[in-house]
Amino acid sequence: MLRRRISEVITKLDEVLVKREEVATCSNNEESLSSLKERLELLISENHHLRDLLANKEREVNCLSLQVSEAAEKMKELCEERRMLLDANQEREHKQQLESMAVNIREILDRIPS
Repeated sequence: MLRRRISEVITKLDEVLVKREEVATCSNNEESLSSLKERLELLISENHHLRDLLANKEREVNCLSLQVSEAAEKMKELCEERRMLLDANQEREHKQQLESMAVNIREILDRIPS
């Protein structure tokens, strides 16, 4: 009878130990889940932050692209104005050369006795 009683006590103690291990495992699982939940929330927050940064950068790129297009158009206009100024300068130089030649011809003609 004493053996049986000792055996029952040992069995009960084993059951208590098993239950304790299960409770500890559940506690560890809850801590792990809590840690994972916190990590997930952190990642979601970081994701939102990065999306906002990306959206800002996309707006910045669009703005800069528009500025580049406007600058290219302005350069095109300035190049055309420069070409026109060069053409006008060349015409003025040609006119001055022609006037100088005309003066020279008149001087030569004036020297010829009539």
